[in-house]
Amino acid sequence: MRLLLVFVFMVGFVLAREVPFTLEDRERIIRLEEGQKAIIQRIEDTNKRIDDVISIMLWGFGVLFAGMMTLIGFVLWDRRTALAPAIRKAKEGLL
Repeated sequence: MRLLLVFVFMVGFVLAREVPFTLEDRERIIRLEEGQKAIIQRIEDTNKRIDDVISIMLWGFGVLFAGMMTLIGFVLWDRRTALAPAIRKAKEGLL
């Protein structure tokens, strides 16, 4: 049991050593933080561009579908207008 306590105490003592923090380590951390800030800024810029492209695509699809609906409406109106005299003559012929 004493041997186990001595071993635990020695391991605790070894792990408790202080690791020296040098000026070079500090400079490395500062460079890493600057790099992270640059990466975050690039990601934000890319997200803004993607949002702009999505907005343009939505407008384009809106105009496209509006044009398609207008064309379908015109075709239906034209068919009804063109067939109305023929239908009227057919009805008159039957009466």
